[in-house]
Amino acid sequence: MSAWLDRARRELSTQGWSAVLPSPLGHATVQGAFAPALVADPRGAGKKHARDVVAYDWTPEGSGQLAWPLLRECESAAHGSVDDFSRFHLLDCGPADVAARTVLTMIPPELRRASGRMSADYFHYGRGSGCEAHQDKFGDFVIIWVLDRDGEGGESFLAGLDGREVFRRALRPGEMLLFRDDMFYHGVEPMRGTVAFRDALIFITLKD
Repeated sequence: MSAWLDRARRELSTQGWSAVLPSPLGHATVQGAFAPALVADPRGAGKKHARDVVAYDWTPEGSGQLAWPLLRECESAAHGSVDDFSRFHLLDCGPADVAARTVLTMIPPELRRASGRMSADYFHYGRGSGCEAHQDKFGDFVIIWVLDRDGEGGESFLAGLDGREVFRRALRPGEMLLFRDDMFYHGVEPMRGTVAFRDALIFITLKD
């Protein structure tokens, strides 16, 4: 695991984004645990959504030890102007707990907040649904972790503020895309096919 963590940190430091293809985390278990919480998202036909928000603090680094984030559930899962969510509990699933801590360790130490909150949004995109290019603006880092997919389309894309694309790929189950929100626009193309869907857990380290 250390090799791809080191690469992710290096690329986030130097270019602001990194693709981890694939990550060695338990995506199938996470999907099975949290998919029942999904509810229809009014912002798009064929789209479902659920959310959790956790708070984090970093443990002090000791001699020969790596810092490791301590997580706890927040009382509320609301942030920004979006409150149309069904809540799941990230820390109740072991692989999801490990994934959340791991994505925080991917952030280079010099770019981390000492403490803060991180949202975890589970999005299900059905046939014909996607998301246009945008910036979230309420977070520092965005980590897109695809849990499952079937069908065509659903390419994740990343473009700089000048509009130049730096990444376009249909992420497969277990793969991740990490980037700084202030440096890029991101989105996902609509899913295509008779049977088509894409499930992704999206972590965002919040600014507040």
